[in-house]
Amino acid sequence: MKMQFYKHKFFVPSTFIVLIASIGLAYQNCARINYGESENTNDTVEAIKLVQDTDGDGLLDNEEGVIGTDPNDPDSDDDGLLDGAERNTHMTDPRNPDTDGGGKNDGLEVNNGLDPLDPSDDATPAISDNDGDGLTNTEEATLGTNPNDPDTDDDGLADGTEVNTTHTDPKKSDTDKGGVNDGVEVGRGTDPLNKNDDIVKPGDPDDDHDGLTNSKEKYLGTNPKNPDTDGDGLKDGEEYFKYHTNPLKRDTDGGGVNDGYEVKHGKNPLDKRDDRSNDCDADNDGLLGSEEGKYGTDPNDSDTDNDGLSDGAEVKKHHTDPLKKDTDDGGEDDGHEVCRGTHPDRNNDDHSKDHGKHH
Repeated sequence: MKMQFYKHKFFVPSTFIVLIASIGLAYQNCARINYGESENTNDTVEAIKLVQDTDGDGLLDNEEGVIGTDPNDPDSDDDGLLDGAERNTHMTDPRNPDTDGGGKNDGLEVNNGLDPLDPSDDATPAISDNDGDGLTNTEEATLGTNPNDPDTDDDGLADGTEVNTTHTDPKKSDTDKGGVNDGVEVGRGTDPLNKNDDIVKPGDPDDDHDGLTNSKEKYLGTNPKNPDTDGDGLKDGEEYFKYHTNPLKRDTDGGGVNDGYEVKHGKNPLDKRDDRSNDCDADNDGLLGSEEGKYGTDPNDSDTDNDGLSDGAEVKKHHTDPLKKDTDDGGEDDGHEVCRGTHPDRNNDDHSKDHGKHH
């Protein structure tokens, strides 16, 4: 194949320019505080933010704001190339997966020696690498990665890069299980195969092992001590990196079925139109499948919590918790209380009547 050369003789990475300017601003702000010109420590905090690269893609956060890329997504256009590499190495558009509009995405062209700025070479014979991640479809089938997704584990590294360069697992966003995903580690210059260096600043672990560091959870508003903040059956990190759902909202699309149920049953948690498609009551408990998804009950078990009351009866008649055998924590199952005529939502009457009766 004839080697392609870009038509750019000299290029100074914009990140370098912004970095120098930002460091100067940070220095000035710190100097003002030290010499009494300002007592507002927020000046220093804002100045420091100017030199942050939250997603480790090689672009500073404030630079991403100017360009229009996502400072929390290392590959904003999902073409298999980091935003920083697109901007500073390949000169492609990190907001457009096919910069030259030739029909092949930028990652596919770069990984196969084509010019992502020249649409004329996009019409070369078909390459058996559908997603342009540097792995053939056959290799992806062997590895178990997705041949139509250049970044199967959504860690910001193309599958081919993980297999051939970083030697990380293309199916695990955090290969070394250290709490920082592989793409961020590579961007920071730490070793994605060594969990001991994942914490590049003290106090930023991933306490609940959900794929988000504590500082990231604070930024997002999720609970760093709970791997599934909204209780929808998906880890916060999965929601943020993989499914792009809201880790603070059980039902992101507002269609009536929670995100975890939709993912588990092959539905789209970002499209409310499919929430009630082919809806039925498979276990005859009085709740449709979509309703079971909403409440988190088992659509194939009429009494999810095994308290003697059907899920539908608990939700629609007794107003008890279909996921909890003893809703009022009084010491007796909800079904037993209903049978005896006591209140399953009041714990002061659980032992007030004859216990010889059984449901």
